Amino acid sequence: MKREELEALGLEKEKIDAIMKINGEDIEAQKKKVEAAELDRDNAQKALKETQDTLKSYEGVDVKELTGKIEELNKQIATTTEASQKEMDQLINKHAAEKYLGTYKFSSESAKKQALRDFLDAGLTRDKKTETFVGADDFMKKMKESDPAAFVAEDTPTPPGFTTGQTGKPDTGGMSFSFNGVREKPKE
Repeated sequence: MKREELEALGLEKEKIDAIMKINGEDIEAQKKKVEAAELDRDNAQKALKETQDTLKSYEGVDVKELTGKIEELNKQIATTTEASQKEMDQLINKHAAEKYLGTYKFSSESAKKQALRDFLDAGLTRDKKTETFVGADDFMKKMKESDPAAFVAEDTPTPPGFTTGQTGKPDTGGMSFSFNGVREKPKE
């Protein structure tokens, strides 16, 4: 619709202006609808292209082979998870065994290490709730009987050491000791 067409019909200027305004609003509303439809169309075309490209990337792929690879990877994950869990259980068992063996007095560090190896090799079951080993006390009793030298005898007296007398100073049994520090060597 053009202004000249309305003037030819003999309409007044105010009425023509009002009609042109209404017509302009209608045209703008339609333009917005067209723009929205074009945007939807463009998005749909883009999605279609992406889907087609994705499908092309699967051309020549053997589904059975892919399924086999997925199954193989799942088995590897399961194996790795199982191995990690086993290793973690072994570390937890070792820590719990060290804690348990810490209640015993061994004659040497090597005796303690050997006892730990024997304890772990015995395959005692660890109760996860109580964090104790089933049969551990019996195992240690047998170990004490079979290798008493690995343990410090319970009735072994404590080696003599310094004690403090009534003055608060160490009782050295009549012996004295002193240290005067480091001095420069006399020049010759």
